[in-house]
Amino acid sequence: MFESLNTANEDPSDRPRAAIALPVAIAQHALGKDILGVIDDPRLPAMALIIKVPSDSWCDPLERALDRMLKTVEVHSYKRGRRSSSRKDEFDLLGSLGSGLSTIAISATPEDTIGTEYHAVADRVIEITKLDVKVVRKVIRQVTGGSSGKLTQADLVGIGLHEAVAAIGAGGSATDCIARLARIRARKSAPADLSHIATLEALPLVAPVRDWADKLAADLARVDTGQLPQSALRFSTMEGPPGTGKTVLAASIAKSSGWTFHRTSIQDWFNAGDGHLGAVTKACAEFIDRLLSEDRAIGFIDELQSIPNRGALDARGRDWWMPVVDGILVQIDRVRQSGKKILLLGACNHYDMLDPALIRPGRLETRVSVLPPSTVEEAVSVLRFYLGDRFSLGEIETVGNLAIGASPAFIESTVRQAEGIARQHERDMTVLDLVSIFAPEETKDAEDTLHLALHEAAHAVIAYRLGVGVTSVTIVQLASKAGVTVTESASGNPLREDIENLITIGLAGRAADELLGKGPDAGSAHDLAAATSLLVSARESWGLYGKLSVTSQIPSANAASRADLHEWVENQLSRLMQRAREMVTENEMAIRALASELVKRRVLRGAAITETIESATTSAHAQRDEPAVVELGLLPKRPSTVDTGGGLPTSRP
Repeated sequence: MFESLNTANEDPSDRPRAAIALPVAIAQHALGKDILGVIDDPRLPAMALIIKVPSDSWCDPLERALDRMLKTVEVHSYKRGRRSSSRKDEFDLLGSLGSGLSTIAISATPEDTIGTEYHAVADRVIEITKLDVKVVRKVIRQVTGGSSGKLTQADLVGIGLHEAVAAIGAGGSATDCIARLARIRARKSAPADLSHIATLEALPLVAPVRDWADKLAADLARVDTGQLPQSALRFSTMEGPPGTGKTVLAASIAKSSGWTFHRTSIQDWFNAGDGHLGAVTKACAEFIDRLLSEDRAIGFIDELQSIPNRGALDARGRDWWMPVVDGILVQIDRVRQSGKKILLLGACNHYDMLDPALIRPGRLETRVSVLPPSTVEEAVSVLRFYLGDRFSLGEIETVGNLAIGASPAFIESTVRQAEGIARQHERDMTVLDLVSIFAPEETKDAEDTLHLALHEAAHAVIAYRLGVGVTSVTIVQLASKAGVTVTESASGNPLREDIENLITIGLAGRAADELLGKGPDAGSAHDLAAATSLLVSARESWGLYGKLSVTSQIPSANAASRADLHEWVENQLSRLMQRAREMVTENEMAIRALASELVKRRVLRGAAITETIESATTSAHAQRDEPAVVELGLLPKRPSTVDTGGGLPTSRP
């Protein structure tokens, strides 16, 4: 029979060591009196048991404890990665059973490490899922002689066998043991430090995400005050490419709401054990246990795409994943059913890969798309967040043109790199430092670069001559656009003169291609399309060319009408193209000067553009011995900006 540890002796020198007492107490509790009363009696039929433990680290201590307790029972532990010795141990167990001796196999992953032969003869599988508080209290009394009645099951969440042995065996009173266990748990399950996280108010969020986050924060506040039940909180899944700030957003919601924040990931669950499904589901359960042990907590689960859609798997993969996914779903349901003030948020890179059961109503149901900035305004917002007040809005807008489509993580990295460049040269950071990283030097040859610079410079100079403010001009590749000129937009109700000025500005790029560059090319396609659209709208919809009827309101137009419109548009474009050619010729020196600056600097802002044009104008007039007077048009302006998309700074009512 097994040896019972002495629990009555009060002489401290005779008290058991925790390294022995705790594994023995765990084994005694798991097997129970019924099994312990018969398994070690050779006069009774032999028994074959499997003990499933939380992790491989439990195997050796329990094997030693059972060997100490049971004199005539063959005990072996099985771990992943020890397949050859496992086969020998299994034959030893089967041989012992054949000799009439009881046997015990211990493993964290018995499905993988213990062969089918032993599984076939096993009488019972006993599972140990965690440290039991009653067992730990008992061992603390055995080791210290004191009471540990204040210890609860929640105090042991996330604590392993070896950590518990260390906490109890370090000595001192029962109170000391409990305090050490509390410190271990606090360090392992402490919510994330949010001191470095910005509040929701400060985060640069696009409108839909801002709306969702603000409403969620308001709901959390109502749950806090009892105005809203916990069941009304909608668990959500944030989707988007890596680096878009999903984790930061979740943490910011927690910080702004005053709730604690606990982060985990599917990869963390795999790393918690040996990667087997049992370890994964246990790690998930421990995370949920941690959340349920407190109130007012946000649990964030990253990398949800690592849990596959079972419907897309083959039979073998589905058999492996089915219990994992089911186990995770059960844990999510535990949170929902607990009634506690707990919110679950998930994140993934590929929403379409998720199992439908994971994102159905009642689980991680609300889909929130957290994407990179898609407009200059959104990019400027993210840049301002990381740059603070170091640059003017105009300077940041220059970089904003380059940052469209870049993830916030990339934008932050770029700012840090630019800071590094400035430190290396012992000076303050400049906009050009940022530009050099967002848009490194391209491989275009010098002739192609100059050709593009002349095209964009012509847009900018002719706009300036016609009284249209130029915000920025760049020859940096932006998406499908080889270069971009951004101007102040015209009034919301343009006159015919305004329309023709806009078209002339757009056609100036093509005129420069013809007169100053390598000749016209397909790069003017966007300019021509925009010019055509403006003219058609001006005549057919806005009544600016003598025609009062609106074509879009007429059920159908005959072929003759369409041919007439086509001929009219072609005549107007030819007229305005000639105007653009004349203006480009008149302003050749300013265009070439601005193009030269673009080749060197790649991006120019309003003040630099104005200075270059005026300097070149003064020089040109000086060469001709003329006064430097420039007559500007009267195109009304407002401070918003319009991306010309390669040339035309259009503004449609």
